[in-house]
Amino acid sequence: MPNIGEPLHAPLNRPTYKSELNFRRMVQMLQLLQLFLIILLLVPFLHWARSRLADVDWHIDGGESHHTSIFTVLLPMRNEQHFVERKILEVIEEAESSENINLLLVDSNSTDSTSEIAFRVLENSTFADHNWEVIKAEKPGKSHAINLAISITESDFFIMMDADAETERGWLEIIINSFSDPEVGVISGLERSDTTSRHRSRKGYRSASDSIRSWESAVDSTAVLEGALIAWRTSALRDFSLDEKTNADDAQITFEAIRRGYRTISVPELRFSDRNDSTIWHSRSIRRSQGLSRVILRNLDLAFSAPRKKARSSVFNAIALYIIFPWALALLVASQIFSIVLVSNGGVLGKYVIPAMALTLIITQSGRSAVWGSIISIIAHIQIIFGRTYGAWEPKRPIG
Repeated sequence: MPNIGEPLHAPLNRPTYKSELNFRRMVQMLQLLQLFLIILLLVPFLHWARSRLADVDWHIDGGESHHTSIFTVLLPMRNEQHFVERKILEVIEEAESSENINLLLVDSNSTDSTSEIAFRVLENSTFADHNWEVIKAEKPGKSHAINLAISITESDFFIMMDADAETERGWLEIIINSFSDPEVGVISGLERSDTTSRHRSRKGYRSASDSIRSWESAVDSTAVLEGALIAWRTSALRDFSLDEKTNADDAQITFEAIRRGYRTISVPELRFSDRNDSTIWHSRSIRRSQGLSRVILRNLDLAFSAPRKKARSSVFNAIALYIIFPWALALLVASQIFSIVLVSNGGVLGKYVIPAMALTLIITQSGRSAVWGSIISIIAHIQIIFGRTYGAWEPKRPIG
């Protein structure tokens, strides 16, 4: 029994037990982990901030004219009876006056009336018969349709568009002029944001991505292009075939061109709108994210060895943004929860920095978009780990 008046707490100079030392080490390791994760998150954030502050008002300097070159407009379609007529007329409107523009529609084993409608529209049009062709691929899959088209077509350039991508007038001239720089191997447009879109997180995510693409393109090359409207120089991808099990045809084309030393750019003036009214944006985004991630992982070396040195930073940022950022954010959230539950004192990071970051992510549209994109990427990565892939291309369209 202690004497009356003797304090009940342990003396200040009591020995420190091994369990306490282990606990302190755990707290220190947790704080170091959180600091490391924050640094990883800042890499793509700073890249994005730099793109927002940069002046991206740029254009391709005058060079070689390609108005006499052969351009093939490639329309791979599968069950697109709702869009096929509008898309064909959109191409004819721009291309019918030129003898050097061909239209090739590949029906990727549709089960609806895509082919029949395409034949009817083209036969009744003013487009010269020798400038268009509709072929049917027995095997489904967009990458297979592209490989088939490339293997049977002699063309200097290919322009590929999705059926639900509605381009703005003048798109053909913009594409032709963009290839006046002989170092440009691949170009794409940018999707015009719909201010009435219900998918606000997706809209914010795309806006941030477009800022990065435009700035990287002005500097040299961007590693992630828009597959809904993309064009490439045939000589830049000579003897190249798409991996049909990977999908992400746009990413495969882009990274292969970078590997061969060509510029890959997004052209700000080349705009299109996505007319897909489907509400299943999450599954569509997961499929695209999975394909992009697989292509990036196969081309990690380009961050250090791409022939064009300025292109390396865009590849590095793609790795940081689409592969590292989602998991760094998830681990930071998990570590903070662990800190709150088991550690009474989280230090400066746990008390101030991380809560401030969380608040920013919650209250800002850009922050919510980053969270949305990270969730999509993580789901896509988990599906890759468990063997679920999207080799077949199955567009979801309105019924009726």
